[in-house]
Amino acid sequence: MVSGIFNQALRIEKLINYARVAYLALGIGILIVNFKGQVSLEVIIFVALSIGSLMILAVNREPSLTPTGWDYLAIVTDIFIITYLINVVGEHSYLGMLYLIPVSGYAMRFGKGLAMAISAFAILALMLVDFWRFGQITLTGMVWVGFSTVFFLIAWLWGEMASSSKRVIDEISQLVIIDELTGAYNMRFFRQRFCAELKLAQRKGFQVALLMVDIDHFKNYNDCQGHPAGDRLLWEFCQLIKGHIRECDILVRCGGEEFAIILPDTGGEGALKTAERIRKKIMDNPFYGRESQPDGWVSASIGIAVYPQHGQDIMTLVQNADYALYYSKRKRNQVELFKLEMQGQFQKQSTYRQLVG
Repeated sequence: MVSGIFNQALRIEKLINYARVAYLALGIGILIVNFKGQVSLEVIIFVALSIGSLMILAVNREPSLTPTGWDYLAIVTDIFIITYLINVVGEHSYLGMLYLIPVSGYAMRFGKGLAMAISAFAILALMLVDFWRFGQITLTGMVWVGFSTVFFLIAWLWGEMASSSKRVIDEISQLVIIDELTGAYNMRFFRQRFCAELKLAQRKGFQVALLMVDIDHFKNYNDCQGHPAGDRLLWEFCQLIKGHIRECDILVRCGGEEFAIILPDTGGEGALKTAERIRKKIMDNPFYGRESQPDGWVSASIGIAVYPQHGQDIMTLVQNADYALYYSKRKRNQVELFKLEMQGQFQKQSTYRQLVG
């Protein structure tokens, strides 16, 4: 489900590409028939434009539901090629329908806004062709332009369908990857995202830090304040952390009162500063019922492991961050960066099994 949006974009992109190849081949065939099989300058120009359009396809290989610069270039190229074909052949009656390919295709992919802009662009192109050929807008051209307003209707209908589909995919994706109680990401998302971050770090030469966070004496809090208050504490705890990490950082609930934070492009020093800032904010926050805790406040212990110093893969990094976490819990309310001597001192590895299992 996390990849649902990408898969939808990929399917629509393939549909647009097949349609583009079809109308380019159709256009070449029409021109050859129109010029009685002779390889004219017009045919050569159209073939060159077609090759350019296909080269854009080859370069733009990252489909998404948000238009990029390459997508805008592809749109302009599509409109220009169809307009050129209409101008050379000199017929509005049937070739103008080719505009429906980019209009409907991009409506399904990007929504009605951009598709309606393409529709307006196509109608303007038809008017310019008429004016270029005859010095004025002819009656035939005006009739065709009037009929072409159906482009707007198609753009609106397909765009609404695409927008509704995207909203459904977004909602389902969120349900699958978000922990319902806290709003943090869940372990399913952690495994996918952490692997992706490690692959990116390997290619770019970045560091990636992993923080394992555990609320101290959480069982005591539940026993004293009740489970509803404990659930509320977990939610407030996550909101507090979210307010003190970057947008690119990923907060994950591992289970119970245990959390993980992925810090992309962050080394040991940066991770220690972030963890210490989070620890202090948690200790200073006036959580409800904190006076019932053994130290008179809610606190958290944090363990840190950093790629590539402390591991080259997700399993090793999670395990070593877990070692550092349990090392920090000896005194609680501490931050510890993994050290080699920590290995083997602690047998409990429930978080490790959950995250990489």
